Amino acid sequence: MSGPKQRDGAAPIIVQVSDQLYERADGLDLSAEAFFEVAEPVDGVVNIEYKLVSPDDNFVTPYGYSIGQGIVVEGIPESNPYYGAIRLNNHRNPVESVELLEEDGSLVPLERGSDNRFVLNTGSAISEAQDLVVTDIFGQQVTLNDVDIASGSSADVVTGEQFGVI
Repeated sequence: MSGPKQRDGAAPIIVQVSDQLYERADGLDLSAEAFFEVAEPVDGVVNIEYKLVSPDDNFVTPYGYSIGQGIVVEGIPESNPYYGAIRLNNHRNPVESVELLEEDGSLVPLERGSDNRFVLNTGSAISEAQDLVVTDIFGQQVTLNDVDIASGSSADVVTGEQFGVI
């Protein structure tokens, strides 16, 4: 990522972007630490240049896990057999979609919410752990086996599965 400080000679930096800037459709919301590396805090909204890079396995995310440990499934306490929801953290590349893998091999898409929850809302009860197919924005897929999306547990589950470096 580069901003005003980089245009004045500072080296580009690598940051993890975790949210969009809701005030501007084309903006990114940076942490105070990351913003300080590209501009002075008093500058407010600034023009930046960036490109997506896949972090290596040793990169530790704000969730406290290294990328090499795999995608982390965050349980949602409100989940129940009729409202299965998860949030995925610690993924190397941005997630495009999450689908439930049925026993017959068919895929049922989970709906992505504005809070980055993926929700299975079929109207039928979910009675056991599920296998999920997760696709990144580059088309890579990983299968997360035996994910309990309906238990209401808020415990993180470290899967050991991860997208490849692009």
